[in-house]
Amino acid sequence: MVTNCRNLRELELRESEVEDICGHWLSHFPDSYTSLVSLNISCLGNEVNLSALERLVSRCPNLQTLRLNRAVPLDKLANLLRGAPQLVELGTGAYTSEMRPEVFSNLAEAFAGCKQLKSLSGFWDVLPSYLPAVYPICSNMTSLNMSYATIQSPDLIKLVSQCENLQRLWVSLIYIFFPFLLHVCVCIFVHCFKAVL
Repeated sequence: MVTNCRNLRELELRESEVEDICGHWLSHFPDSYTSLVSLNISCLGNEVNLSALERLVSRCPNLQTLRLNRAVPLDKLANLLRGAPQLVELGTGAYTSEMRPEVFSNLAEAFAGCKQLKSLSGFWDVLPSYLPAVYPICSNMTSLNMSYATIQSPDLIKLVSQCENLQRLWVSLIYIFFPFLLHVCVCIFVHCFKAVL
């Protein structure tokens, strides 16, 4: 399919059961292919060919939406972001790794370069010590989907308090203790109220 659809602009593999045994289908996009605007591989259960994904992302200058699956490791996210600083929406892959300062600094630098990023989601298996890497772009965030994140309420509150322009917040009530969710709502209200004044 990807070999023959040279004008494909959106590839959305969501809410589908896709079994990709080898993970190399991304390498079938021709090197001349540059028209992708949206790529959503969040539903894939297996690993993808990361070098093929990086090449595809970096050669599509109009790519605005990238949603990764949980098999994309955190230490590879920075390279993907550097290849697509024009992203508006990002769904992270696995947002966990053994805490390494070089991974954190690469990630923070890559996020800081994404000036147009307005929507974040994903955060599979989030490691809270990596969350501050997204803080540089939080003031631009209008949408934050943490419904897949296994995040503790205090960490969520810290993240949301950085998002002064937030308009949509999704959380999973399975992981959030209600009083803390109420606190998150109060934080958002206070930020919105200050913005109006």
